[in-house]
Amino acid sequence: MPRCAVVACLAMAFVACTDNQLGDGQSQMVVEGWIEDGEFPVVILTRTLPVSTDFVSMDHLGDYIVKWAKVTVSDGQDSVVLTGKYDDRYFPPYIYTTGRMRGKAGSTYRLTVEEDDVVAMAVTTIPQQ
Repeated sequence: MPRCAVVACLAMAFVACTDNQLGDGQSQMVVEGWIEDGEFPVVILTRTLPVSTDFVSMDHLGDYIVKWAKVTVSDGQDSVVLTGKYDDRYFPPYIYTTGRMRGKAGSTYRLTVEEDDVVAMAVTTIPQQ
């Protein structure tokens, strides 16, 4: 009798290991950005790769770069919509930036990113030196 119980427990453990426990993960937007004293703002937008048991080819990583968002930076007085462009100095090589606003020590900046139904906001202050 104990031998049957051990075999039954092992069989259930093996069955449980083959079931997909991950489910279908949803991709989310990732916002990475900065503004420094005397420099232009830079924002990089990507999407997460969903957690899955399916194989994801590295050839399709470019599909996770967000290229059609509206990215706005405001210093409280001026508001500038950043332009998306290819720039191989960054990875991934697509950034949002502008030449119309530079960071200033002591100033506070608000970042707003809009893509489809997603809106992300962040606020930062460049410290005084």
